[in-house]
Amino acid sequence: TQTISLPEPTRAGYTFSGWQKVTPSDTNITVSGTTLTIQNKAYSNISLKATWTGVTYDITFNANGGVAVNTTTYTTQETANSINLPSTTREGYTFKGWSITANSKPNASTLTGSIPTTLNIPANDYGAISVSAIWEIESYTINFDEEGGNTVNNITANYGADITLPTPTYTGYTFLGWYDGDNGTGNKITWTTMPDLGNNQSTTNLHAKWTINVYTISVTPISSEVGTVTGGGDYAHFSTCTISVSINDANFTYQGIKDIDSGQIVTTEKSYTFEVTGPRKFEIAFLNKYDIYTKSNIMSDITNGDGKYTYGTNATVTAEIADTRFSFVEWRVNGNKVSGNIEYTFTVTGETTLEAIYEFNYTTYQIDHIADMYWLAERVNNGYDFAGVTFHLTRDLDFSNVTDQTWTTIGNSTTKFAGTFQGNGYTLSNTGTDITIFNNPTGTITNVYTSGNITLGATQDTDLGLKD
Repeated sequence: TQTISLPEPTRAGYTFSGWQKVTPSDTNITVSGTTLTIQNKAYSNISLKATWTGVTYDITFNANGGVAVNTTTYTTQETANSINLPSTTREGYTFKGWSITANSKPNASTLTGSIPTTLNIPANDYGAISVSAIWEIESYTINFDEEGGNTVNNITANYGADITLPTPTYTGYTFLGWYDGDNGTGNKITWTTMPDLGNNQSTTNLHAKWTINVYTISVTPISSEVGTVTGGGDYAHFSTCTISVSINDANFTYQGIKDIDSGQIVTTEKSYTFEVTGPRKFEIAFLNKYDIYTKSNIMSDITNGDGKYTYGTNATVTAEIADTRFSFVEWRVNGNKVSGNIEYTFTVTGETTLEAIYEFNYTTYQIDHIADMYWLAERVNNGYDFAGVTFHLTRDLDFSNVTDQTWTTIGNSTTKFAGTFQGNGYTLSNTGTDITIFNNPTGTITNVYTSGNITLGATQDTDLGLKD
């Protein structure tokens, strides 16, 4: 028996599995692996055939950002082989098949199909294969429903591109954002990049959400002395606001309702109704009314023009020459001259008392009658003190028919007689009710007698006493 160790050949893509006897059929000649055994008496030419086992290689997948695909394998074989490769997915992209990575494919392996996923491996091709996913970025469109607002442009962009959602406007409303439900319901959308909206060229609709604006209408309060005003508060856009005013017309002059921002009076009526389209501020325009008083230093009821006047308007006061024994001199306010005209017009700025000042036309004057004493009393008590004037009593005067209800003492707490009363030795008498002629005059009382129920009310320069 003869044993021969056979050589071990190599082949790319295969593993040597051993030799196989082809001829002869003599059973005394056997082959096992790489050992040839020849029994005694065997003789013949021997033909051997190598046997091969294909090598298994990996097919690895680069998903290029998509979902990973597990490695698969193929085995080298004597005939062509076709393998259907799996597909994968990627957000925002459409899978377009696989490509064989450069420098990794053996021989002439190819990928075919409208979307290349069929790997064609020729007979006897061998080696590891790497494939990479092919992707096409998807484009989407966002449509906007403005829900009453101004029209905005739809957005078409590739997945992942930077986008800016538009901000529409709607008169009277504030934009709250975009939502995925009708009329601003559902989820609020704040995308800054284009999201995956599904298949390529997919669209989605977003809806504007609005809230109506609310504005403050403010009205400057007025004091209860002036009146009342209503209508201020918070109002929705397009609503109606009414401002109503009540004014104390006796003391104030109503001008109207004034818009503070524009400075314009919007109405001179006491009610103003308008549609609210924004915040506004109002105040009530009015002017004070002031009392104007007149008087004179000689008598009442000879000056005119008293009354209530609106601030800033003109008032005219006039004085009369009701007693020709006096001449008009001037108008005074608080003791100061304001005009020398008997008719005086001025602008009212506050409560004012004007006094008409008169001057007596004589330096001496005769007292002939009881009526002259009444006249003297009235003039002094109205403010004229007759300083520098001498009155001469020309005869006795009887006050018996005069009562303390009709007689007024010459002089009061405000004005004292400051002239000279020369009695010339005549008598003032009275058998009726007690009366007093003077009230502590500052002038001179001289040479006058009194008789009966009468009091002079003054100290004489010459004490004549009482006449019986």
